Amino acid sequence: MQVLMYETLAGKKPFEEWFGMLQKSNPRIAFKITNKIERATIGLPADMKALQGHRPILELRVDAYRVYCVIEGQKLIILLCAGNKGSQSKDIKQAVRYWDEYKSRN
Repeated sequence: MQVLMYETLAGKKPFEEWFGMLQKSNPRIAFKITNKIERATIGLPADMKALQGHRPILELRVDAYRVYCVIEGQKLIILLCAGNKGSQSKDIKQAVRYWDEYKSRN
């Protein structure tokens, strides 16, 4: 499965920006997130669940952190955005907006 980073109309990649900061501030968690994403791409369990009321968006859980993504056609994972448990409701709303934008362009 190929990993695709969502890109806004302005050319920003929200997940990449967030993850770059996380790698500097908490490399242990960044490593765990990378591992979970890799597990998901080869079909292994990765502690992912569908967001109730927001299908097909999935929440990949790593300790207190959440990564929001979509598996499309079993061929790619679109990493929409991420955050910690404290910003979860804001992050879910943002992931929904990003997904809607992505669908309108593809």
